[in-house]
Amino acid sequence: MSGFAERLRLKKNPVPTVRGKSADDRNIELETDGQSLYFSVLHDEDLVAMISHMTASLKRIFPDSSPGKLLKTVPLDLQESLLTLTGVIEEQLNSQPGPCGGFSDTYAALCDFNEMPFREEIQWDVDNIYYTHNWRKFNLQDFSHLESRDLALAVAALSFNQWFTKICCKELKLSADIQQQLTFLLSKSSSLEELSLEDCGLKVDFAVKMAAALQQHTSTLQAINLSGNSVEDKGVIALSQEIQHLNEGLRFLSLSRVSMSTKGLGCLSQVLSSCQQFSTSLTHLDLSCNPGSLVTEDATV
Repeated sequence: MSGFAERLRLKKNPVPTVRGKSADDRNIELETDGQSLYFSVLHDEDLVAMISHMTASLKRIFPDSSPGKLLKTVPLDLQESLLTLTGVIEEQLNSQPGPCGGFSDTYAALCDFNEMPFREEIQWDVDNIYYTHNWRKFNLQDFSHLESRDLALAVAALSFNQWFTKICCKELKLSADIQQQLTFLLSKSSSLEELSLEDCGLKVDFAVKMAAALQQHTSTLQAINLSGNSVEDKGVIALSQEIQHLNEGLRFLSLSRVSMSTKGLGCLSQVLSSCQQFSTSLTHLDLSCNPGSLVTEDATV
């Protein structure tokens, strides 16, 4: 299913390029990773209308983007007016997002692109229950009745969302599809503050990929819970090497029952003791029930 994740990424950054030959001949080229689409218009006002529509659509579907910055080639006589126009459109949409940051628009677009059915129960729950209660924590268990591909697509939509700040799941085995989308989300989200995946069947591979994802941008994570997943020493060491780069440190870290020996514990302890940010940020630490730990099940710091 690796192709599934790749297909989702194809359309995340369509790049509009405006080209002009003369005042009476304007061409618009919309480039994506997979193909280019060409449109021709006769008048400037038509070109402006198309760019306005493209900008508004991209911003509505991908709220974390700035479509105006994707204009690569703009005729000099239209440059100032188009850039001003796209800036105004983005500002308006930023101030008037859809329910839960426009999650359902993003989800619907990804369903369409991947030729998968749109699950109305996902839209209804998010637009009504989550939005009405102002819930910022997306609970994967709320949608455990769905097939893994459908749930993976919902997680993919979270990658572009700025409303949700927490993702949680407990005692639900996460498929490879879902794990791929979670690591992709970690590689780009600018709003995710808490990730809690307890007893979800995660292995060493997930922890290593999670660490690699955290390398790709400045993460806002403040809480990590991977308790009950056998990420072992290799996974703990990989994560330890990355969490030391979190500017604000971590507030919450739970790695109970992760099959960690003294080797992994030693690496993690070194990071936590040597990085100044953890001395003031970390308020909860649970490393209980690991082979490298002598503490009991009830022991937390």
